[in-house]
Amino acid sequence: MKGLRGAGLLLAAAACVHLTPFTPRALSGQRFPLRPGWSLALALDGSVGGHKAVIHLAVEEPLSRVTDGCFDSVPNVVARVRTPGPTTLADGGPDVVVEEQVVASDVRLGGRTLGDVRALRDAGAGCDLTLGSEVLVGFVLEVDPGARTVTFHAETPPPPKYQAEESVALELALDPRTDRPSLAVQLDTTGSPLTLPMLLATASERVQVSAAAGRALVGKDVGARAPMAAFSPRSLALAPGWELHHVAVTVLPDDAPAGEGPPRPAAPPSGVLGADAWGHFRTLIDLRGHQLVLYRRPPPVEGGAGPQSWTHLSSDSTHDGTLVRFISWQMLDSGGQVPLEPAHVGVHSCRVGLTLGPEDPGASLEVAIPWEGLEQALPECARELASVPAWTGELGVAGVQRPCSGTCLYAQALPAGRTVCACSGRPPVAASAAPARPPAAPSVPAPEAGEPGDPGKPPLH
Repeated sequence: MKGLRGAGLLLAAAACVHLTPFTPRALSGQRFPLRPGWSLALALDGSVGGHKAVIHLAVEEPLSRVTDGCFDSVPNVVARVRTPGPTTLADGGPDVVVEEQVVASDVRLGGRTLGDVRALRDAGAGCDLTLGSEVLVGFVLEVDPGARTVTFHAETPPPPKYQAEESVALELALDPRTDRPSLAVQLDTTGSPLTLPMLLATASERVQVSAAAGRALVGKDVGARAPMAAFSPRSLALAPGWELHHVAVTVLPDDAPAGEGPPRPAAPPSGVLGADAWGHFRTLIDLRGHQLVLYRRPPPVEGGAGPQSWTHLSSDSTHDGTLVRFISWQMLDSGGQVPLEPAHVGVHSCRVGLTLGPEDPGASLEVAIPWEGLEQALPECARELASVPAWTGELGVAGVQRPCSGTCLYAQALPAGRTVCACSGRPPVAASAAPARPPAAPSVPAPEAGEPGDPGKPPLH
């Protein structure tokens, strides 16, 4: 890859380091569950050198990275690598930093042994390994928001046989220096759309724009070093007819505030497209073919034909509770609420559920019940919830008075006690600038004849 050669090795260590050959082909055809969370950012469970690890799949990183928490002692440096820095020089070019490259040994992903990985060293007490594009370029990644899985394909898989899916193929441009993939995205806040080149980020949740883009979109200086500003555009369009209306966008601060250091050329508007945007679709990411392919279900029509359900809830029992997965394929302009009902056992001290802020079709999540912090807030509730093996629930849409603001888990102590919320942490810009649309959700959706079972709809356990 041209850009990776540009990053290059500055200095190789003199010591001879034995490596177990890294075998990415062991991933071909394999499907892995994503870690629980509020977004579809690609994070998997694995291990490095016998340490439990979070393994991130990051097409936005040219080279793999590993934190110090994956090592029992200071790792040996096998090379020093020149990489583009986070700042911009006075001539408009990127700064360059020199980073240490080490060996992450005995990398395992799920039940697959991958061998040893050369990775840039990062500080950090936890064990995190980020597999960059030098590994991921060998695969077509398929991300399924319903099943919350990622599948490694050696070649582009054939189109799905779901009659209820539409698709669009978007061109990815690779940066000539770093091979980072980007695509053109249109944002509109005031009726004057702005098209930005946005970095495709698979290990990141957030949608972010530069300070220059923030000024152009919001019409004021949002590039100060204070906490990042946030706004919700009227629309974020990935292609004509492929728009999102409830995406929270954060604005990055200026690299150098006015009056500090030598003057720099004005940075062009740009951004980062994280999973909060592309994660609303079933997605194929093909770096070799320079393509991002998105699949979606068409909007529901009252009384019309469609898939068996426009929402789906499933749960898996764990050793200390349950994992609950939820996905909605309908527009939730006014948000929604999913009261959860325990299966097989009773819960008497509290009631629990999900709230959804305004959401676009394809909103999905996977959360643990009970969750961290509930034992301290409502100990009896947490104890009862830990014994529940499965959950059921139905989505209530517009007009519902929700116990929490935003996309959250909630617990309400009974008979009439306190409410505890655990929320996604997205910026508090729930309302979109888009004009309200009447909710479109069929009361009894008709099943579409001939559609095979959806792998994103596992049976309720």
